[in-house]
Amino acid sequence: MRRVIISLFLVFALLGGQAYAVPTPEKPVELTMSSSWLEQHPGFQLGFKPWIEEVQKRTNGAVKITFYNPGTLCPEKEIFSAVTNGTIDIGFTILSKTPGKFPLGAIIDLPLLACRSSESTSRTIWALYNKYPEWAAEYKGVKMLAQFGAPPLHVYATKGFVKTMEDFKGKKFITFSPLHSEMIKAFGGSAVAMLSSETYMALERGMADGIFNTLAVARADKTSEVAKYTTLYGLGSGAFFVAMNQNTWDSLGPEIQKVFGELCGEALTIRMGKAMDLGGEQTKELMGKEGQQYYPLPESEGQRLYQAVLPIHEKFLNDMEGKYKNVRSIYKDARELAIKYEEERLAGKAGK
Repeated sequence: MRRVIISLFLVFALLGGQAYAVPTPEKPVELTMSSSWLEQHPGFQLGFKPWIEEVQKRTNGAVKITFYNPGTLCPEKEIFSAVTNGTIDIGFTILSKTPGKFPLGAIIDLPLLACRSSESTSRTIWALYNKYPEWAAEYKGVKMLAQFGAPPLHVYATKGFVKTMEDFKGKKFITFSPLHSEMIKAFGGSAVAMLSSETYMALERGMADGIFNTLAVARADKTSEVAKYTTLYGLGSGAFFVAMNQNTWDSLGPEIQKVFGELCGEALTIRMGKAMDLGGEQTKELMGKEGQQYYPLPESEGQRLYQAVLPIHEKFLNDMEGKYKNVRSIYKDARELAIKYEEERLAGKAGK
């Protein structure tokens, strides 16, 4: 990978007899960035795009990050490997794209863990990354810039709202994850596995009664056009990583590393959580104007759903205990932190 050297000239200020370093790049450091998201994804437009612009501004043009759509530089399921081996400089994607690669991160995938917003989930994931060495060890070989949470999943149905657990019984719901399939079965429904490209036709033709989806994706893939009844609660989430190739990081000068340090970590984690939530709210408003209807699930009914999926949690923990002795502590922290950070978000205190 081509590396560009930045020259730093020491400029002396005559007034006051002080000296200060001013980065004056002969050419900018050009970094590549890729993901499983397309550039028009709300999370990129509201989160990463302004972050990329701020990096360039704060480094006085010394760093230029160019984003490439999925599959351009590497297969989207190989983002982490591509960052590790230097095919790309910066990569981000959801962990579920590589099943089994990040076992502890899969805790965030557990249904009804308490991940009710991307912001609170993001803060939870970053806290776990910093608290537990075994969590961080899953990302060995890269410079971690941030970790953040996916938007919550909601229920989209074609023939009326899902208002109680009994409304799942005898109905078929589309799923893309084994854990979500187990969740649907725990509620009394049937899981239908298929490709995302097949969901619209399946819902339109009555081959399925609904789908679990996020707000933004439901509009992007147009399934909301044929599943007009949305039950809002937050049935699940997922974890993302944002990482830089270690050699790329080491090649940056201390002034540039300092800028990345200030703009990454907790700052980028919270930025992305807020961006994902904002994108979801904007999409929700747009879909409402297009005829989408919403039903906020009462907390009492949500707790019934939570109790129904506890055996799924227990099986996951039992399977993990042989390899990770702290898995139950991590799981406990994940749920408690998600609840705490969501309460803070609702009170307007998140990130303060």
